[in-house]
Amino acid sequence: MMDTDTAESNVSRAGPVKDEKASVSQVKPHKKRTAKSYALHFLVKISVTALVLAVIFRFIAGIHICHTNCAYPTIRDGEFCLTYRLADLKQGTRKAKPC
Repeated sequence: MMDTDTAESNVSRAGPVKDEKASVSQVKPHKKRTAKSYALHFLVKISVTALVLAVIFRFIAGIHICHTNCAYPTIRDGEFCLTYRLADLKQGTRKAKPC
């Protein structure tokens, strides 16, 4: 029922047929990751995370324990205080002293 002209025109529109064996040989095989490579990637991620946290808590933020009741309703004795080191000091603000 199909006309031979239409079948030939469909083939010519599709383009050349690639050889499947040739395309399979061109694909590089994936190397299996070993336990050593997983451990190395994990240690790199841990070290980068530790470095970022060290920079943040050294230059940008600080964690201190409040040892007095000088700011009683807000901060009680023995509570952790997270401080922002880059803020401008205004009159009436207290500086947190590191332990």
